[in-house]
Amino acid sequence: MRRPFAQFLKQVKRHAHFHIRIAGTSLSKAIRDKLQENLFKAMNLPETREIMNRQGAEIVTNTPEEFLRFVQEEITKFGPVVKTAGLKME
Repeated sequence: MRRPFAQFLKQVKRHAHFHIRIAGTSLSKAIRDKLQENLFKAMNLPETREIMNRQGAEIVTNTPEEFLRFVQEEITKFGPVVKTAGLKME
């Protein structure tokens, strides 16, 4: 017996992602790394975390490689669900 889609959704951890692209390939790796380091520091300031937590957000800082790996894992996990449900981008 198949469960209704609404019941399935209750079991899914829902979250949104905001990705900040620091710079393209025109900057040196050293400069991109320094920008990323300072962005991480800013996002991990107690004041920043407090503001985001009050809004129900959780800050996760990761490298572009870590973010890509996360996205690939999400596609692997939810791709079959999307396909089975026949969902399409609009």
